[in-house]
Amino acid sequence: MKKEELIRISKAEALQNYQAVMPSNSGEAIEKYLAPFRELLNKNGNTTMFQNCENGYAWCAVFVHYCMLQAGYNIPFQPIPGKPTMALVRTWYDWAILPENNFWREPSSYLPQPGDLVVFRQLLEGQKDYCHIGVVIEVDAQAKALLSAEGNVVFTLPDGSTGRRTELKQRAMNHTIQGYIVF
Repeated sequence: MKKEELIRISKAEALQNYQAVMPSNSGEAIEKYLAPFRELLNKNGNTTMFQNCENGYAWCAVFVHYCMLQAGYNIPFQPIPGKPTMALVRTWYDWAILPENNFWREPSSYLPQPGDLVVFRQLLEGQKDYCHIGVVIEVDAQAKALLSAEGNVVFTLPDGSTGRRTELKQRAMNHTIQGYIVF
C-alpha cells in the first residue's frame, strides 16, 4: 500500500510544476522540501547560510524524501552519523547499500517497478555519478523507458535561460541510470 501511496503523492507533487527561484534554487513553492533540512545543513556545513530561505540548493533528493515521508515511509534525515544528509543523492546510495538495508539494485539485473526510486548519472554537466533521483511512476519494459516524478528538473524558459521545477519526466532506461532503490 505504501508504494501506491508514494506513486500517487509523488505524481501529484510533480504535476504541480512548482518552480524554484533562480539563480538561488530556492523559493516559497519549494520551501516545504528544503525547510526540513536547513538546520542539519547548517550544522554539517558549520554555517548559518541556510537559515536564510533565499539560499537554496539542489533539491531532487529532498523532493523524494518529502514524498516518501508523506506516503508513510520512515526515511531518516541523516541515516549515517557523521555523514551528509538525505539532501544529497549520494547519501541515498550509501544508505541503500548498507547490509542491514540491502535496498540497492543494479540496472543490469533489475527491472524497476512503480514506486521504486531511480538514481541517475551523467544528467548534469560536470557531475558524473549520483547526480539526480526520482520516483518511478510507470515502466515500459518493451520501450526501455520509465516515467518518473522528479524535483529540481532543468527546463528552458522562453528567454533561453533555465529554471528548475517539479515534473513528470520520461526517461530512457540506459547508461544514465546508476541504479534503483527498492523498498
